[in-house]
Amino acid sequence: MVNGSPLGFFQPSRGIQQGCPLSPLLFTLITEYLSSWFEAECREGNLVIAPAARKANCLVTHQFFADDLLVVVRANMASVFTLRRMMKHFEEVSGLAVNTDKSEVFFTRSVKRKSNVLRISGCTQGSLPFTYLGLRISNKGLKRLDCKPLMDKVMSTTTRWAVVNLIEIRMRNFDWGHDDNNLKLDSLCWKRVASPKTEGGFGLRQILDIDKAAKCSLVWDFLLSKDRLWVAWFKQCNLRDASYWSVIPKLTHSTNRKSIVAIREILRENFSYHIGNGALIQTFLDPWCRGQFLSEVFSFRTLQQVSHNKQIELGRFIIQAQWQVVGIPLQVKQFMQQFRIYGGADQILWKHKPFTFKDAWDACRESNPEVS
Repeated sequence: MVNGSPLGFFQPSRGIQQGCPLSPLLFTLITEYLSSWFEAECREGNLVIAPAARKANCLVTHQFFADDLLVVVRANMASVFTLRRMMKHFEEVSGLAVNTDKSEVFFTRSVKRKSNVLRISGCTQGSLPFTYLGLRISNKGLKRLDCKPLMDKVMSTTTRWAVVNLIEIRMRNFDWGHDDNNLKLDSLCWKRVASPKTEGGFGLRQILDIDKAAKCSLVWDFLLSKDRLWVAWFKQCNLRDASYWSVIPKLTHSTNRKSIVAIREILRENFSYHIGNGALIQTFLDPWCRGQFLSEVFSFRTLQQVSHNKQIELGRFIIQAQWQVVGIPLQVKQFMQQFRIYGGADQILWKHKPFTFKDAWDACRESNPEVS
């Protein structure tokens, strides 16, 4: 654009200098072109993605971090040839080439033709697990030993509870002036200190309470973000056909996954559903009835007369912000009609107010009587 009007193409005679503010913007535009191309090749079937991503309809093919690119595709010949063609063309149009000396290919156990993939790609073979952006990447569940390098950066220990306890001990000792050679008697217990000032504390927060509140925020965002990529992936890999409110954790599930499920009662006591168009609310699987499920109010036989589809959306009974509950048992109809329809998008509030991290933290912690 010159003086507000397009001038046409021109041939640049020199590149931008290091530190130029245009550099990250131009680089982002170029990588966005490559990202769109990845998605196009995936939709056309030239790049085959992971089975879990296909079931969840998630086009998870790659991840950019600055000039670092991580590609996740199936190790068949079609995908490898397509990837080589894309990288060669991208080099021609952008001038950015793949450094094969610094690039590696990682295989899962099921891959048989590893030599063909390495020969076509021109890269060397790496071994799993490996470290990417400071985190361990593996085709299996991470073990304690895999997380040790990351934990060592926080503190010299390998267990999660030891880290939390040691951090809180450090915080407590800092407040009371303790050190290795100078110990003092605490005039207040740490739980009382780590409470709001209105309750006689110092306004600090315990790490475990912060962790629970953060998980509440994650679940709240998860339930309201139906079309996001990470939500589709989480549902496919962790919930399958179950609901968050009904999924049963297994012994093989990760500690983090179990802890996210463990806070359901806290959420159920504090969540309040404001019904809009009903698109995000499942009629039978969500506690939209003032913290209750329909199955807690009516019998299974009665609900079978409403619908045989247990995952039916509440929006199937709403038209133009009005209940349309024709052909269902009278008692269910009268029960549903007592709930107001606000219109617009569905909302999940925290005790009839917008969700805030502070309110979630208040619900997760052990409260003390207020002091004057």
